[in-house]
Amino acid sequence: MNPSLATWWSRNLMHADRKKWVMFENGSVVIFIDRPDSENESLQSDAIEIMKEDGPVMAGTPHGDFSTISLDDGYLVTSHNPNLVTVAEGKMEGNDISIGLMLRERRNQDAQNPVVIATSIRENK
Repeated sequence: MNPSLATWWSRNLMHADRKKWVMFENGSVVIFIDRPDSENESLQSDAIEIMKEDGPVMAGTPHGDFSTISLDDGYLVTSHNPNLVTVAEGKMEGNDISIGLMLRERRNQDAQNPVVIATSIRENK
């Protein structure tokens, strides 16, 4: 796990004032849009619940679906839940499918053992 991944993610969302997010150990991110500040206390626990429910990969079902988006300085892999993505900083070897499969597996790992490493709330303090 690249320790600068949360910083890279924050930089990419610099002007996304309406979004709050929680990042997990393997690069999975749960994004909340227009979430009231009054709900900040449960941000991490809500993200963990979403990760446990929508993070596990089940091939042949919507839980296995993904798209790979190549960025200038990394990758973003979508899931069946539009607010659950997996990110990686830097360029990787392989095509979009192989990179997507690798990052999808990281999402699965985060679903099995959801360890929060950063949130937008901490980043903004």
